[in-house]
Amino acid sequence: MNRRSRIFLGSLCFLSASLSADAFTLIANSGKPARWSNGTTSYRFNTATSGYFVGGVDASGTSSDEFQPIRNAFNSWLSVPGLSLSVTENTASSQSASSSDHINTIQWVKTGWRSLSFQPTSRALAVTLLSFDSGSGVITDADIYFNADNFRWAVVDSGTETSYIDVQNIATHEIGHFLGIDHSSENINEDDPALSDATMFFASTGGETSRRTLHADDELAIR
Repeated sequence: MNRRSRIFLGSLCFLSASLSADAFTLIANSGKPARWSNGTTSYRFNTATSGYFVGGVDASGTSSDEFQPIRNAFNSWLSVPGLSLSVTENTASSQSASSSDHINTIQWVKTGWRSLSFQPTSRALAVTLLSFDSGSGVITDADIYFNADNFRWAVVDSGTETSYIDVQNIATHEIGHFLGIDHSSENINEDDPALSDATMFFASTGGETSRRTLHADDELAIR
């Protein structure tokens, strides 16, 4: 993969630890992998934090539906053959994400990124905050935060647009966390392409779009 300066992706999980399974890693607690009850969940967008495209347009200067790249990212996971998984989009709301409301919210943070309650690093492109029952592994809440305070986001059209972070590229990674998958590797010098090229690798670069498409390790993890 391209070795340009990498920016980090994150997941924070309450009552959690990682569970290795073959090459991929699952989010787990006491040996119980995180999962959605009956393989069914939903999400909603926070409209109060929308408008993340620079100047209201994508990287090519074209007006765009800012939420569609995230829908596309969900579809990347839901299209893996052999899954029994249902994820639906609920009506958008201006209500902010909360880890205790049992509502899975996707929102942009345009100011005060470092002041969020879980104190993410300024170098984190996005963070998924995941809560689940320690006894069963059932996920009770999952919120995705995109860092629009420190980074410029767009629908990237070519790898030359290195000053922008591609929405779908990063959303596909964060949705992997949303579904209970941890990083394929957190080694910045990872030499196994099966792990470093995976959507769930822990770092990305400006202009990158390759993680929009799942790799073999990602598909094994979601199955």
